[in-house]
Amino acid sequence: MRALSKKTDLPPDLIVQCDEGPCPEDPAQPPDVDDGPPVWTEETKVLLAAEPSFKKTLELMHLDMKKEASIELWSLHEKLPRKRGALIGLSKAFFELGDFYRSLMIVLRNYERYLEAPLSKTPEDLWLLAYPQAYWDNILAYARKYGQDPYFIAAIMREESQFNTEALSPAGARGLMQVMPSTGSQVAQMIKMRGFDGGKLFDADTAINIGTWYIGLLMKRFKGDPYIASAAYNAGPEAVASWLAKNGNSRDRDTFVESIPYMETRGYVKKVLRNYAEYKRIYGKTAALPSALDQRPPDSAGAAKEQYAEAGVRNEK
Repeated sequence: MRALSKKTDLPPDLIVQCDEGPCPEDPAQPPDVDDGPPVWTEETKVLLAAEPSFKKTLELMHLDMKKEASIELWSLHEKLPRKRGALIGLSKAFFELGDFYRSLMIVLRNYERYLEAPLSKTPEDLWLLAYPQAYWDNILAYARKYGQDPYFIAAIMREESQFNTEALSPAGARGLMQVMPSTGSQVAQMIKMRGFDGGKLFDADTAINIGTWYIGLLMKRFKGDPYIASAAYNAGPEAVASWLAKNGNSRDRDTFVESIPYMETRGYVKKVLRNYAEYKRIYGKTAALPSALDQRPPDSAGAAKEQYAEAGVRNEK
């Protein structure tokens, strides 16, 4: 289930509050005025570099104070003109600070319409920012350990939390993978994770470890089908099993998706599968994202054993 609220220090105007986002009034919706696709040019680099807050961000970054740098950088998001692609530079800067949530929010808030445009009209940088390889070392490690596709894990994570490590739903689901504490506790026992408590779901490595194992559980139960596994991640495996039984376990996945009785889950599955397709398309051929923080500050500075009862672990949210 995607997060409905965020445990974060972002301004309230950036917090998603509806079940199927973005909401009509959500600031992630692009503004009415726009002067064309965002392009990261020399002019925009100069524009961003001239901002005192950006200079301070560079100083903090080179002092390895990334959290403080991210907060300082966020103060620029309402100041920079959207024309000339200046906000793309800001999104890139957050990306390089490892703040993938703020990076993505800037893209969704200002440029989401270009992600629906023909591929030839959308700058490649925008795709890399919209579908980042966030926490990629962690994802790769646990995808390999549990025999999963890392792009599917990233697709689930993007929809669940939008890469916000502190995402918190009203039901209590936590972290990047929106795992309930009770589910986290069960999975931690299965994988022999020591010292687990619910607060550790806000840690990226712990969340990805537990979430990937749970996805592996669902993929095993539903025969490796990402359509059905993503539905089960959102609505629960028992609900999905009952839908399949009613529909005769149809092999037509489009029919299955449209037959999902929960509107939220139906939309969720479509978004996750879109994410999954984009990740595979983008990273099969793209180069690394060019840097926005390439300046210098002033001188002032093996698969685990799966011994479990499948019905005993559910991420009820």
